[in-house]
Amino acid sequence: MLLIWPFATSIGPLIVFVILNGAANGTFFATMPTVVANIFGSQRVSVAMGMVVTAWTGGYLLGSPIAGYILTASGSYDNVHSYLPTIFYAGGLIPTLEYHALLGMVVDTF
Repeated sequence: MLLIWPFATSIGPLIVFVILNGAANGTFFATMPTVVANIFGSQRVSVAMGMVVTAWTGGYLLGSPIAGYILTASGSYDNVHSYLPTIFYAGGLIPTLEYHALLGMVVDTF
């Protein structure tokens, strides 16, 4: 999807992006509770889901203002293109760390 979005300057690529993005996000959100329950068990699913959803708030609250600041400071959207993949991969570290922390809690109980 990240290969389509930068080139979506007309309606055709935008439609392709919307269809792929909708299918991927729909699949992700539909299967996430099941996967979390299978990994952490039914006893801890509420805590694990809370941690997963809470991990997203930093990106939701800070992502747009930071990108807006970069855009305002540089005057060009080209510099924001460097920020997007960097923050995307950095944001992937938080759920990974949470997964290992929760997995350690589950393993310690056995």
